[in-house]
Amino acid sequence: MNEINIVGGGIAGLVAANVCAEAGAQVTLREAHHSLGGRGRTTAAPYIAHDGTHVFYCDGSHWRWLTERGLVGPAARVSWREIKGVRLRREGVLRVAPPAGLARMVADRRRTAPVESKADGLQRLERLVELGIPGWRRRTTWRRDAIATGRTGALDLPGRTWRDRPAINRGDGVFLAGDMVAAPGLLGEVSINSAIEAARGAVHATGIREDRASQGMPASRAVPGATIHSLSRRGHRL
Repeated sequence: MNEINIVGGGIAGLVAANVCAEAGAQVTLREAHHSLGGRGRTTAAPYIAHDGTHVFYCDGSHWRWLTERGLVGPAARVSWREIKGVRLRREGVLRVAPPAGLARMVADRRRTAPVESKADGLQRLERLVELGIPGWRRRTTWRRDAIATGRTGALDLPGRTWRDRPAINRGDGVFLAGDMVAAPGLLGEVSINSAIEAARGAVHATGIREDRASQGMPASRAVPGATIHSLSRRGHRL
């Protein structure tokens, strides 16, 4: 039987559904909300916000996977009219003109950032946090900081890596994907990498031939006229 059920239409669920559909599986994507996107769903206008990943790096295997399928749209550009409405807060005052140092940095992108100690950098960041979350220090019960090279995630406790997170293959035909499972990457990369691995495991469990899986058509092309909105209903089959 080539039917695969995916619960959750966030980044991981959408990627997993795409991979399974490419392999020729019959996919049912189940989402409890009225729209897809998971934490990346935006709130209603005029104040648009979301709780999804705040950084999405344009390199690595996850980015190549998206670009190969035409899933990366053009970057948004800010118009001069919008720029005129921008205000910069400095020393407790909203100002129209940027600080001289910022203006010089933007004008000459070849300039390197000033070298400062880690302690100095943390002090600057804490002052910035204080503007958005006043009194946060009083509510802090535990904190950790480190300098990481080749880090594998922001939520791994000291002495642990992404390999210590919940495994993708849960057994009995169940596979787990998301941003807190055993897959490498940073932020949204973990969701995509784990979704691809989970989908491949599910496809293999159904008995679909590997050569068919490798030659499958991207789901965005396999479903004529398919869009995020057209797939947003609960239980839509890909």
